[in-house]
Parts: sequence; C-alpha cells; structure tokens
Amino acid sequence: MNRMKKNMILLGCALALASCSRENEQIAARVLELESPSYEAQPGAEARIAELEKDVAEYKKIVEEKVNAADTLGSYYKMLALAYLDKSMYGKALEALEEAIRIHPEQHGLFIYRAISAARLAKALRDEAERMRYMQSAEESYLRAIALEPGSSQALYGLAILYTYELDQPENALPLVEKLLRKESRNVDAMFLLAATHYRMGNMEAALETYDKIIATSNAGTRRDEAKKNKERILEEAMF
Repeated sequence: MNRMKKNMILLGCALALASCSRENEQIAARVLELESPSYEAQPGAEARIAELEKDVAEYKKIVEEKVNAADTLGSYYKMLALAYLDKSMYGKALEALEEAIRIHPEQHGLFIYRAISAARLAKALRDEAERMRYMQSAEESYLRAIALEPGSSQALYGLAILYTYELDQPENALPLVEKLLRKESRNVDAMFLLAATHYRMGNMEAALETYDKIIATSNAGTRRDEAKKNKERILEEAMF
C-alpha cells in the first residue's frame, strides 16, 4: 500500500473518530441539561462533561440496541393486533394495540385500528354502559388519528360511520364526509355514506341528489342499482 493510500485511510479514521467524539459530546451536553439546567455554571462542570462523554461512548451501543429492540417489539405488537383482528378477537387486538401505542404513541394508523377494534367489540356487548364506553373509546381513537393525520381518509370515513350508524350523531358525521369527498370526489363509499347521513338528518332532497350523483358516476359500477333502490325507497316514503 503506497503512502498516499495510507494517509487517506488514516484521514478517514481520524474524521470518523472526530465525528463520533462530537456526537458523544453533544449527547453528554444533553444529559447535563436533563440533570440540571444550570450545571455548566457549577464548579467541576468540565470534569463532569468528560465523565459523561466516557459513559456515553461506553453505553451508547447498549442504548441503541434497546431502542431498536423496542421499535421491533412495537412492530410485533402491530402484527399481533392484525392477526387478532383477522380472527375477530377484538379484545385481544385492543390489548396488543395498547402495547404498540405505548411504544409508538404518534402513529395514526394504530389509533385507527384501535378504534375499529373498540367499535366492533362494543357491538358484541349486551351491557349498555360498557358498550358505550367502548364506542366512546373508538370515537376518541379516531379523533386522535385525525389530530395526528388530519387528511387521513380512513379516519374520516371510520369516524363518520361511527357517528352515523352507531352513535346516532349524523350531524357530526356530515362535515367529516364532506371533507373526505373534497379530497376524493369519486369515492363511491363516501358518497353512499353522505346520502345516508343526509337521510338520517331528515335532509331528503340532499340524500336524493347524492344518490343521483352516484348513479351518474362512471366508476359506481353495479352500485348504481343500489343507489336507484335507495332513491326509490325515499321517494316511496315521501308519498305516505
């Protein structure tokens, strides 16, 4: 190996060590901030920083391994929750999702699945108070998902379904469906939900107009027949 190559390798090692040293120094400084905001002004602060830098270098790999392990554990809880959902084991799915949320508290998808699990479990319960408790948990979970991801189509649609069909609050569902359709104007499922929401609010004309839009939508496919039947039913009700 010629001298130039050796010098380049040594330079690379030196830069890597310098970068690692700077990273350790930054971590040590952050640890000091946690210990005491005014620590730097105290006697012996430089010695404490040096001590912390040494500890950081020694334990950083262990910390990183633990963080990676926690992240992996969160992924396993997600997969476990989905497996429970596939088996309609909603209580178990909720338990797994709670564990996943403790690890990843800002992943909006976890809250959507928690809402779905809670709502489906609620429908199987006979005790009205307990049923409402899970329905409210589903509502809170959807709201949290929307807070984390305001444009989430799944969360908007799921919460609107909950308000319209489970909580008998179609007035709360209306702005959610309208927001979803502003994003996805040809979403046939959302259009049907909008029509149902208007119907439950007593807005018969708006419901009929929505069914007409579905019938005129090219991608509605066989669901046009469903829209026609719903429209006919509303018109028949209006005659009596």
